[in-house]
Amino acid sequence: WQDDRRTKLRQLSNAQYACLRQAFPEATLTQTPLFTSMRLSHDRAERLVSALLLERIALRYYRQHTEHAWLRVGLAKVDQLERVRGALAGIQGGLSSGSN
Repeated sequence: WQDDRRTKLRQLSNAQYACLRQAFPEATLTQTPLFTSMRLSHDRAERLVSALLLERIALRYYRQHTEHAWLRVGLAKVDQLERVRGALAGIQGGLSSGSN
């Protein structure tokens, strides 16, 4: 049972990582089994957080550095990952005018 859960968790984590990598090829991504962290410019990170909040998707925003922000994206459930993909696809145009 535990091995099955670990495998499913790893698969879901890898799918979310791939989704974020595709949407943000310029971002630095760090993956764990339970979340993915993204490093983006503050401007782009703020626009992403605001746009996703409108879609009722919350990210954790860390403002520790003056040069960049870290966003933590908690692992989405299988049915929620499709919602995240759709939201990212819908907001990409409004996020493109920024850099890493």
